[in-house]
Amino acid sequence: MIPSPLRFVAVALASLVTLTACDDDDGPTGGSGRASLRITNQAARTILFVYFSPCNDPTWGEDRLGDAVIAPGASFTWTELPAGCYDLRADLDDDRTSQDFEVQLRAGQRYEWRPAASSFVRQSIATRTAPGVALRKATAHTGATF
Repeated sequence: MIPSPLRFVAVALASLVTLTACDDDDGPTGGSGRASLRITNQAARTILFVYFSPCNDPTWGEDRLGDAVIAPGASFTWTELPAGCYDLRADLDDDRTSQDFEVQLRAGQRYEWRPAASSFVRQSIATRTAPGVALRKATAHTGATF
Protein backbone atom coordinates (compact mmCIF):
# COMPACT_ATOMS: atom_id res chain seq x y z
CA MET A 1 0.00 0.00 0.00
CA ILE A 2 1.25 3.50 -0.84
CA PRO A 3 1.70 5.82 2.17
CA SER A 4 -1.07 8.44 2.48
CA PRO A 5 0.92 11.56 1.33
CA LEU A 6 2.29 9.71 -1.71
CA ARG A 7 -1.16 8.31 -2.55
CA PHE A 8 -2.51 11.88 -2.53
CA VAL A 9 0.22 13.02 -4.96
CA ALA A 10 -0.40 9.99 -7.21
CA VAL A 11 -4.15 10.67 -7.35
CA ALA A 12 -3.55 14.38 -8.04
CA LEU A 13 -1.16 13.62 -10.92
CA ALA A 14 -3.55 11.04 -12.39
CA SER A 15 -6.38 13.60 -12.27
CA LEU A 16 -4.23 16.22 -13.98
CA VAL A 17 -3.32 13.81 -16.79
CA THR A 18 -6.99 12.90 -17.25
CA LEU A 19 -8.09 16.54 -17.43
CA THR A 20 -5.37 17.37 -19.95
CA ALA A 21 -6.27 14.39 -22.14
CA CYS A 22 -9.94 15.43 -22.20
CA ASP A 23 -9.30 18.86 -23.73
CA ASP A 24 -11.27 18.74 -26.99
CA ASP A 25 -10.34 22.19 -28.35
CA ASP A 26 -14.00 23.11 -28.80
CA GLY A 27 -13.26 26.81 -29.06
CA PRO A 28 -10.39 29.21 -29.68
CA THR A 29 -9.97 29.47 -25.93
CA GLY A 30 -10.72 25.78 -25.38
CA GLY A 31 -7.18 24.53 -25.92
CA SER A 32 -3.61 25.57 -25.56
CA GLY A 33 -2.43 24.29 -28.94
CA ARG A 34 -1.90 26.25 -32.13
CA ALA A 35 -3.20 25.51 -35.61
CA SER A 36 -2.92 27.02 -39.06
CA LEU A 37 -5.46 27.85 -41.76
CA ARG A 38 -4.68 27.92 -45.46
CA ILE A 39 -7.15 29.26 -48.02
CA THR A 40 -6.62 28.37 -51.67
CA ASN A 41 -8.68 30.38 -54.16
CA GLN A 42 -10.24 28.03 -56.72
CA ALA A 43 -12.46 30.72 -58.22
CA ALA A 44 -11.65 32.66 -61.40
CA ARG A 45 -11.95 35.96 -59.50
CA THR A 46 -9.77 37.50 -56.77
CA ILE A 47 -10.61 37.07 -53.08
CA LEU A 48 -10.49 40.58 -51.59
CA PHE A 49 -11.61 39.90 -48.03
CA VAL A 50 -11.38 36.97 -45.61
CA TYR A 51 -13.15 36.80 -42.28
CA PHE A 52 -12.99 34.11 -39.63
CA SER A 53 -14.10 34.13 -36.04
CA PRO A 54 -14.93 31.69 -33.25
CA CYS A 55 -18.12 29.70 -33.83
CA ASN A 56 -19.75 31.29 -30.78
CA ASP A 57 -18.99 34.86 -31.95
CA PRO A 58 -22.02 36.51 -33.65
CA THR A 59 -19.79 38.80 -35.77
CA TRP A 60 -17.28 38.09 -38.51
CA GLY A 61 -14.82 40.64 -37.19
CA GLU A 62 -12.32 42.53 -39.31
CA ASP A 63 -10.89 41.50 -42.69
CA ARG A 64 -7.98 39.12 -42.02
CA LEU A 65 -6.15 39.81 -45.31
CA GLY A 66 -5.32 43.43 -44.56
CA ASP A 67 -3.75 44.87 -47.72
CA ALA A 68 -3.27 41.44 -49.31
CA VAL A 69 -5.56 39.63 -51.75
CA ILE A 70 -5.74 36.02 -52.92
CA ALA A 71 -5.50 35.77 -56.72
CA PRO A 72 -7.11 32.85 -58.59
CA GLY A 73 -5.09 29.69 -57.88
CA ALA A 74 -3.09 31.36 -55.09
CA SER A 75 -3.10 30.58 -51.36
CA PHE A 76 -2.77 32.50 -48.11
CA THR A 77 -1.87 30.92 -44.76
CA TRP A 78 -2.45 32.07 -41.19
CA THR A 79 -0.34 30.36 -38.55
CA GLU A 80 -0.32 30.29 -34.76
CA LEU A 81 -4.12 30.45 -34.49
CA PRO A 82 -5.62 29.16 -31.26
CA ALA A 83 -7.06 25.71 -31.91
CA GLY A 84 -10.85 25.56 -31.83
CA CYS A 85 -14.09 25.98 -33.76
CA TYR A 86 -14.27 28.71 -36.42
CA ASP A 87 -16.64 30.06 -39.06
CA LEU A 88 -14.94 31.10 -42.33
CA ARG A 89 -15.94 33.60 -45.01
CA ALA A 90 -14.26 34.74 -48.24
CA ASP A 91 -15.51 37.60 -50.45
CA LEU A 92 -14.67 37.91 -54.15
CA ASP A 93 -14.15 41.11 -56.11
CA ASP A 94 -17.62 40.73 -57.71
CA ASP A 95 -19.64 40.75 -54.44
CA ARG A 96 -19.97 36.97 -54.22
CA THR A 97 -19.16 35.25 -50.95
CA SER A 98 -18.42 31.74 -49.73
CA GLN A 99 -18.84 30.57 -46.15
CA ASP A 100 -17.91 27.46 -44.18
CA PHE A 101 -19.24 26.94 -40.67
CA GLU A 102 -18.09 25.07 -37.57
CA VAL A 103 -14.63 24.25 -38.92
CA GLN A 104 -12.45 22.54 -36.32
CA LEU A 105 -8.88 23.81 -36.31
CA ARG A 106 -6.90 21.14 -34.45
CA ALA A 107 -3.72 21.84 -32.49
CA GLY A 108 -0.59 21.04 -34.49
CA GLN A 109 -2.48 20.71 -37.78
CA ARG A 110 -3.18 22.85 -40.84
CA TYR A 111 -6.74 23.13 -42.13
CA GLU A 112 -7.02 23.66 -45.88
CA TRP A 113 -10.09 25.49 -47.18
CA ARG A 114 -10.49 25.53 -50.98
CA PRO A 115 -13.65 27.39 -51.82
CA ALA A 116 -14.60 26.44 -55.39
CA ALA A 117 -16.11 28.91 -57.83
CA SER A 118 -19.51 27.20 -57.43
CA SER A 119 -19.49 27.80 -53.64
CA PHE A 120 -19.54 31.60 -54.04
CA VAL A 121 -23.00 33.18 -54.05
CA ARG A 122 -24.20 36.76 -54.41
CA GLN A 123 -24.68 38.66 -51.20
CA SER A 124 -28.09 40.16 -50.65
CA ILE A 125 -28.12 43.94 -50.50
CA ALA A 126 -29.18 43.67 -46.84
CA THR A 127 -25.97 41.86 -45.85
CA ARG A 128 -23.48 44.08 -47.69
CA THR A 129 -21.35 46.50 -45.73
CA ALA A 130 -18.33 48.63 -46.43
CA PRO A 131 -15.21 46.54 -47.21
CA GLY A 132 -13.21 45.49 -44.20
CA VAL A 133 -15.90 46.53 -41.71
CA ALA A 134 -17.00 44.13 -38.99
CA LEU A 135 -20.02 42.15 -40.11
CA ARG A 136 -22.68 40.27 -38.19
CA LYS A 137 -23.13 36.64 -39.07
CA ALA A 138 -26.52 36.09 -40.66
CA THR A 139 -26.74 32.37 -40.19
CA ALA A 140 -27.99 29.66 -37.91
CA HIS A 141 -24.89 27.53 -38.57
CA THR A 142 -26.66 25.74 -41.38
CA GLY A 143 -24.72 27.42 -44.15
CA ALA A 144 -27.84 29.35 -45.19
CA THR A 145 -27.71 33.13 -45.32
CA PHE A 146 -30.81 35.05 -44.30
